Formats: sequence, C-alpha cells, structure tokens
Amino acid sequence: MTNKDFFRLMIKLFGLYQFLLLIFTSLPRNLQLLFNDFFSISSIITLILITLFILAVYYVFVKKPDLIIDFFKLDKGFDNNEITVSNLNSDTILQIGMVLIGGFLIVDNFGYFISSFITYFKISYMSENLESLKIFESLILGGANLILGFCLIIYRKQIAKKFQ
Repeated sequence: MTNKDFFRLMIKLFGLYQFLLLIFTSLPRNLQLLFNDFFSISSIITLILITLFILAVYYVFVKKPDLIIDFFKLDKGFDNNEITVSNLNSDTILQIGMVLIGGFLIVDNFGYFISSFITYFKISYMSENLESLKIFESLILGGANLILGFCLIIYRKQIAKKFQ
C-alpha cells in the first residue's frame, strides 16, 4: 500500500464520518428552523446552503480525496513510498474504520438516547406540551444515530466494497 493509498483511505473514512454527522445533526436542526419560521426566505436559503455544504463535504472527502492529498502534499516527504502491512489491505482497513465509526456513534449516542427516552415518557405522562415534542425530536435523532452505528458495524463488508 502506498502512502497516497493510505491517506486516501483515511480521508474517505473521515469524510464518511463527517457526512453522517452532518446529515444527522445539522440537517434536522435546520429543517426544524425551516418549519418554525414558516418557510421564510432566510430559513430556505440557510437550508439550501447547508445542503450544498453537506454535498460538498461528501464530494471532496469521499469521492475526490486526491484533491486534499494534492493540496496539502500529504504523500510527499516520506523515506519510503510504501507502507508495509502484513495482512491488511484497503478493504480490511475500511472495515476497521467502519467498526470504529459505528462504535463511536453507538457509544456517543447511547446515553443520550436512554436519557431522552426516560425524559420523554416522564414529560408526556405529566402533560402535553411543547417540551415533550422537543424531547421526542432528540429521541428520534439519538435513535437514528444508534441504528446507523449498528448498521455500519453489521454491514461493514458491503459498505467497504462500495468504497473500493
């Protein structure tokens, strides 16, 4: 594996993680802003800009990582052009990255999901109010991140084949 291949894999993994975080954190918040402002021009423009930014992150980091490697000259200045790894190939490294990203999503959102779950039922039992709806939204977001983390771990081989 060459240095450029290694950096390409790392940038793709980082890009995938950032893309998933942006999709499941930034986009729902801005959709909520859109509905709260009753489709005002500023909220529509903000949503369009956020969507374009998310697509740009995906394009640059996942589809065209060579742009970043060439811009920062990441593959220059090494004594060897090859990285020797005995039994690791790019598919295995991608699978390890998927497990790490999925594990981080699970660990990071498990407590948040359980806390939101308990709080939602406490508040909804007491009364119907706006706070219950906000807690429900955070419950859905935490649940989606947990499901995504489990899917990344379970389907890591299929996902890694898509990135080859």
